[in-house]
Amino acid sequence: MDMHELESACKSFNQRLAAQDASLQDLRRRSGRRAAGARLRWLWLGQLPQLVVGLLIARWAGGYWTPHFAEPHLVVHGVAIHPGRD
Repeated sequence: MDMHELESACKSFNQRLAAQDASLQDLRRRSGRRAAGARLRWLWLGQLPQLVVGLLIARWAGGYWTPHFAEPHLVVHGVAIHPGRD
């Protein structure tokens, strides 16, 4: 085996290695996205009941505030129990 054949074989090996490395990185990236998507799906399903309950509570509280807005002591108590923003 002369020097040119050895250089050619080394170059071919490096090209195949680079292609396999790119393929492996792509495979890892796709499998990570799939796993993250599955976890986020479960998170979304867990937040759905929380959203429904929150909307029901907001509807109930709005129904209370509308007729009692003219009574200052009820407004003060209502504002006192509302959490502040961080």
